[in-house]
Amino acid sequence: MTEITDFGMFYSTVDKETHTIYYESEDGLDWYDIVRALATWKREDGQFINSVYGVWATVDDTGMLTCVDKDPTKLSPNGKRVLGIDSDTSKIKPRMIWDGKEIK
Repeated sequence: MTEITDFGMFYSTVDKETHTIYYESEDGLDWYDIVRALATWKREDGQFINSVYGVWATVDDTGMLTCVDKDPTKLSPNGKRVLGIDSDTSKIKPRMIWDGKEIK
């Protein structure tokens, strides 16, 4: 069985002074803190190297995977659930369904 970590639903907030968009989970986790802790980039140019999960995915309110990528910075988590999946992108595709336990 594929290991899946559910980081919860994320919602955006905007800092009114800097106009910066932040994404925070329903449990108060900051999206960018999660990404910094679980992924690695080249210092020289910021190019993605790897992360602890082979696949990251956003899931809409119906359970459908809407975005799937190995680089978590390519996800836009606003109003979506975020999953870290111990798999590779050849096995996990957009439009698959997550039932809360597994992806089909």
